[in-house]
Amino acid sequence: MIKTITNRHTIYLIILLMSMLLSCSFNKSSDELKKEQQIISILEKKYGFTNTDIETLDRRYRYSINPDGFVKILSIKDKNCSQIPPEIFQLKRLKLLDVRNTTISQLPQAISTMEGLEEISFINNPIEMIGKFKIPNSVNDIWIRRTPLKEFPHFYKEDNSIPYELMLNETLIEEIPDYINEMNITQLNVMNCPNLQYISPKLGECQSLEVLEFKRNYKIKEFPKELDNLKRLKRLTLPNTGLTTIPDFVYELDSLKSLHLYENSISEIPPQIGQLKNLNRLLLSINDISSLPKEIGDLKQLELLDLRGNPLKWKALPAEAFWPREGDKQTRLLIDTDDYSKFIVPEDQVRQAFDLIDR
Repeated sequence: MIKTITNRHTIYLIILLMSMLLSCSFNKSSDELKKEQQIISILEKKYGFTNTDIETLDRRYRYSINPDGFVKILSIKDKNCSQIPPEIFQLKRLKLLDVRNTTISQLPQAISTMEGLEEISFINNPIEMIGKFKIPNSVNDIWIRRTPLKEFPHFYKEDNSIPYELMLNETLIEEIPDYINEMNITQLNVMNCPNLQYISPKLGECQSLEVLEFKRNYKIKEFPKELDNLKRLKRLTLPNTGLTTIPDFVYELDSLKSLHLYENSISEIPPQIGQLKNLNRLLLSINDISSLPKEIGDLKQLELLDLRGNPLKWKALPAEAFWPREGDKQTRLLIDTDDYSKFIVPEDQVRQAFDLIDR
């Protein structure tokens, strides 16, 4: 009897404790929502923010709200705006902060206090320097684009084990520095950075990196061989970078699925291309390629091969590389303006098709 009473008493205490916790949680959420609504009211009256999911030219200050009543997206697009309203940094559940076409010249340090922020987007603002900058653990994506930024920013998190993506395209950065290995990034985009001329070998130590994108980086003379350590890299984009050969490190990227090398001056594809067993997209358009090695047929996962804009010699093209074999992916072959995916047919018909082209 005593044991039964004790058990009932314990259960009662547990239920009471849970009720108290739920009540506290509800009250806290209710208080947060009230504070959020007060901030929204200030933003509307003081700065002219409007609640809309639709982007229009006349709405330079806008926000949108989650079903729970909290602001999820806040956007500023005003050439006369020189600083972010301080009230914005109190929006603890904000997911996206989008700032474009302003005169803001510094990234506000108060961003580090926005614990729910997932995406930081600063596009076409006169930011020249960021330096070492703490970002919330919750951030997944950082966009710093179309700015006169000259020095590579050093972002970091309190918990550096949490990765994020970094897009710095259309900036004036001159190098990818040694401290890049301290940044836990899964994607790095430095497309259209005309002053970029040096890549630190330390980039090869970014073990979380899955996407690496260059384009129109004409001052880069070489890519460090240490990039062959990027064993998780799935997409490599190197178009319009003045390449005459495929860098050797590429052939060691075991996880590579997509390789973009279009708009270069590459004249030869070496047999080592066959080592990229997981490759499913190979884009080689607008180069100086006249033939392909038979090892192209070792790319069993290849789904798209783009060779448009190359001086191909059809007699040297290994037609057998495109014959379907059991278990192989069917390769879609793009050449000039024609789509030769129809060549994925039985072997004798493939041979006939290639013979017809050579006549």
